[in-house]
Amino acid sequence: MVVNAYERNPQARNACLAKFGTLCSVCGMNFKDRYGEMAKDFIHVHHKKPVAARRGEYKLKPKQDLIPVCPNCHAVLHMYNPPMGVEDLKAIYLERNGAR
Repeated sequence: MVVNAYERNPQARNACLAKFGTLCSVCGMNFKDRYGEMAKDFIHVHHKKPVAARRGEYKLKPKQDLIPVCPNCHAVLHMYNPPMGVEDLKAIYLERNGAR
């Protein structure tokens, strides 16, 4: 049996967060603001193209392929297969909650 394994890469995560910061790209939530210093670096990092949809080996481009999202928005993105686009969910969020 051949299995492709994709590991979480801390350097890729750090490169993504260096570009985008730790605000949720959908709802704008900041864990440090909400929970204090203990949560200052907490955020999920979402693959814009699902890892499962990739065939064979690929070179991850963290600043293009990854984007920070809070766990709630991350879960909603993955309610669909393939996952909903971040900009699509952000438009829905802003329509329902007003522009920030």
